[in-house]
Amino acid sequence: GGTGGKCYNEAKSISFGQKWGSKVGDVVTCRSSIKTKQIEFFLNGRTQGVAFDNFAPNGRNVFAAVSITATGSRLRLMEKVTPRSKPPMLNNNVQMPNMPMPNIGGMNIIPQPPPPQTVPSQMTNIKYGWDQNLKSPHLAIFPDGVTVTNKGSNDTWQGVVSQMIFSSGRHSFEIHIINDIKTSNQWKYIFGVAPVSFDPKRTAWLGSQNSWGYIGGTGGKCHIQGKSIAYGKRYGGQDRIKCVIDFNKRSIEFFRNDKSQGIAFNNLTGAVRPAVSLTGKGAAVRICNVQ
Repeated sequence: GGTGGKCYNEAKSISFGQKWGSKVGDVVTCRSSIKTKQIEFFLNGRTQGVAFDNFAPNGRNVFAAVSITATGSRLRLMEKVTPRSKPPMLNNNVQMPNMPMPNIGGMNIIPQPPPPQTVPSQMTNIKYGWDQNLKSPHLAIFPDGVTVTNKGSNDTWQGVVSQMIFSSGRHSFEIHIINDIKTSNQWKYIFGVAPVSFDPKRTAWLGSQNSWGYIGGTGGKCHIQGKSIAYGKRYGGQDRIKCVIDFNKRSIEFFRNDKSQGIAFNNLTGAVRPAVSLTGKGAAVRICNVQ
């Protein structure tokens, strides 16, 4: 992780790929083939190339494995699934919605963010997780509480707000796209903040009901009206969008993969919650790094 290198049979980092692990949310995928004797790694869905071409278990069992050093470090082994796999189970024996899963290097995985589940069969209570009572009907919140997906809404807007409320000072949060889906709606996503009075069951797109949003498909911004105003770069794929709100300056600023897109709004007022709007069936995002 810390060097981006690879190692085999000796404690030496040999130049290989990109560094990882410095930020919450990195996903590392390992794909091995006995037939080709190759081991390939992916970082957040992007191949780092073939690391080894001497993979030959010769009938012996091999296992997924990790090594950790820092006290308090946490990671999760993602579950591999196939098209025949059943959806994960929620509490009360209610199944997760049948939806396309993110595909990384040909391997389907269940998107799950870093916070661990103490009891896998129950919904995790995270203070900044998505609010079950303030979401559109076609959205489903994963058991982790911070990942949400669109079960299918014919490309119409579906929205949800966070349980976290900000009313003073300076704060930030990030929205990570876990599964990017094609949709006939050119805006695709809107990420931003909404006043506490915002009700996704009335209108689900950010920009309505006095909310503020950064639009994925256009790179524009919107507030009060359904119009994309030129602002920053488009986003999608596995982009990370950070939103910084400053009540002292009344400003809202967005970052795309750590690069500022500039101040989007200077009229922040009242208590607000983080919020997202999705259109594509199977699209999935998670909220994290809330400060």
